[in-house]
Amino acid sequence: MTHDEFTQYVSILQQGPFTLLPDPKGIDRGGNRFVYVDDNKTHVIIKSVSTDNQYHLPLVLVQFVNPGVMRLAREVQVFNGSFV
Repeated sequence: MTHDEFTQYVSILQQGPFTLLPDPKGIDRGGNRFVYVDDNKTHVIIKSVSTDNQYHLPLVLVQFVNPGVMRLAREVQVFNGSFV
């Protein structure tokens, strides 16, 4: 997804916590709840509700956003503060 496409979904993400699908590897099972923090041309910055850790998620992996759900193009894993 491009940054211009993503900006259409920011208001949905700001409504409250959301889950990443498929579930990311490297986080606790109950830790798949995030809130939107910010975005830039290449990444969306999200924060875990349970740990307050911030992660950078490449926009190219985001397929669509619905209330409560952010669907990714593939399974991701935590690495050095980012999802890869």
